[in-house]
Amino acid sequence: MAPRTKTSLPEQNGSLRHITHPHALMKQAFEDIKDEGYENDDFECDGCSAAGSGARYHCKQCSFDLHEDCATCPPFLTSSIHNHPLERIWEGAENDHGQLRPCYVCGYQVKGLYYKCSSGASEKRPDDGSHYFFIHPVCSKFQPQLHHAVEENYPLRLQSVPML
Repeated sequence: MAPRTKTSLPEQNGSLRHITHPHALMKQAFEDIKDEGYENDDFECDGCSAAGSGARYHCKQCSFDLHEDCATCPPFLTSSIHNHPLERIWEGAENDHGQLRPCYVCGYQVKGLYYKCSSGASEKRPDDGSHYFFIHPVCSKFQPQLHHAVEENYPLRLQSVPML
């Protein structure tokens, strides 16, 4: 399956259609779906494969779950943590060939739904930090700098995770 470029399409009654799934997805809290066999609030996002909890976009027909951030992520974004535009990519499980693509923020592998550098560089290598850039949709929401409530004079800065 080739990556698709359409964004999420809102439907009536709070549901949406998404590039990752053929059925309509409904935004739901854990309380709304616990009768479907879910034991707790935690889930694995079927879009990006990262852990999630709380509200999600859910398919009742096949228990498919998406983070809210994955369900609403735009086709392209810009970020202060990378110099180039980032392009949303969707590769289904059948296209995951075990490629090593670490997320710039959390260090876990990106799979399925993710953003990558769209600089157009002809060759992207792991040792080329300016073009070899991947990030989960959820991780793209982190701010590059936070101010601690107690220690305002010492801001916390987002830094990349060293890869071994």
